[in-house]
Order: sequence, then structure tokens, then C-alpha cells
Amino acid sequence: MTTRYAKADAIRGDGHRLQIVAANADQVLAFVRSDHGIYLVRWSRNEGWRCDCGAYGECSHREAVRSVTMRNVRRVI
Repeated sequence: MTTRYAKADAIRGDGHRLQIVAANADQVLAFVRSDHGIYLVRWSRNEGWRCDCGAYGECSHREAVRSVTMRNVRRVI
């Protein structure tokens, strides 16, 4: 069984599968091409992470985008 982290690594490793459209302190918007289609991945401060792939819970598409866009973000309390 392949984990979502391994799938996310594969997505990140192929420079043509992940396109970040917008990323700032309030939102992230990206497209991810997988074996089954192209999915829209979104994050907003109010709604959190969402992916239109239909997976229940976490998915490799969200993990790939999250790991790229949130890599150097520190939570400020």
C-alpha cells in the first residue's frame, strides 16, 4: 500500500504535476495532476484545506501542496 506521503513525494518530484496559482497569508490555490485527473486544491485561513478529488480525509494532492507552500511557515500565537 502506497501512503499519501509517498504519493505526494511523487507529485512534487515531477515538476509538471503541481501548479501553484496563488499563495499568500490568507489563501493557497493550486492544481495537481494525478493518475486520475486534475484536481483543485485550496487552503484558506477560514476553511482550511480542501481538494476536489473526493477523498475522505487527507489526500496526497493536499499533502503535496501543503508541503510545498507551508514548508517555512511558523505558527504565531
